[in-house]
Amino acid sequence: MTITPLPPINENPLITTAHQIRQQYTDEIAVARARTDLADLQKAEAIIDFWRRCRDALRKAEAELRQEYRDQHDAINELFPFGPDNSASNPADRTVMQEAFHRQLDVAREAQTLAANDPSRRQSLLNDAVAFDDDTLLRAILTAASQARDDKFLRGWASGRPEFEGLLPELLRVREFLIGLSAEALIAHQVFAPLEEPTREVEDLPRLERARDAAEAEMAAQRRGRPQVVDPNLPTFGVAGGVR
Repeated sequence: MTITPLPPINENPLITTAHQIRQQYTDEIAVARARTDLADLQKAEAIIDFWRRCRDALRKAEAELRQEYRDQHDAINELFPFGPDNSASNPADRTVMQEAFHRQLDVAREAQTLAANDPSRRQSLLNDAVAFDDDTLLRAILTAASQARDDKFLRGWASGRPEFEGLLPELLRVREFLIGLSAEALIAHQVFAPLEEPTREVEDLPRLERARDAAEAEMAAQRRGRPQVVDPNLPTFGVAGGVR
C-alpha cells in the first residue's frame, strides 16, 4: 500500500478554500451594508443569510480536513504492529490472541511508565520480543509507547526498518494534528475560527420584522375598510421602502 503524505497545511486546498470564504464574507458584508437600493429589512436578511452560508461552508471544510487527517492516520496506523493481531480467521483464535495481547499490554505499560527513569525494563522486553520473535509482546510494547506519545522510542525502533522508518514521521504528524498539539493544528484552528456574527443585523432583525408585519396588517385593514390599531412605538415604512 502506497501512502502519499498530505500536503503542508498552508498548501491544502481546504485551507485555501477557508481563506477564500473568510475574505469573501468580509468583502460582501461591507458591500451589502453600503447598498442604498435595499430596505433595511432586506439588507439584514441578506447579510444574516450570507453569514450562515459562509459559516456552514467553513464547518464543512473543517470537517473534510479533519477527515483527511483521520483517514491518513488510520491508513498508516494499520501498517504498524500496534494493537492485537486480528489476522486469525477463526473467531476463537482471535479471542485468544486478544487476551494474550492485553496481558502483555499491562506489562508493557508498566515498563513504559518506568522508562522515564529506568528504560532498562522496557529495553529488556523489546530484546526478548525480537530474540524470540514474539509478535504479541512486540505489539504490546509499541502500543504502550504510541499511547504514551514516546516518539523517541518509536523512532529508535523504526530506524533501520525501511517499511516503517519512512512512514513514522507522517504518522506522528497527523496524530499531533488530530490531538491539536502541532503548528498545523494551530493554523487550522485559526483559519476555521467562527466567523464574526453580524451583530447589528441580528439585533435589528426582530424590530424590522415587527415593523413589516405591522405595516402589512395596516395595509390589509385599509383594504378591508376598517381602521387598524398600530403600536405607535413601532417604526413605519416610508414611501421609499426604508425604515424611519
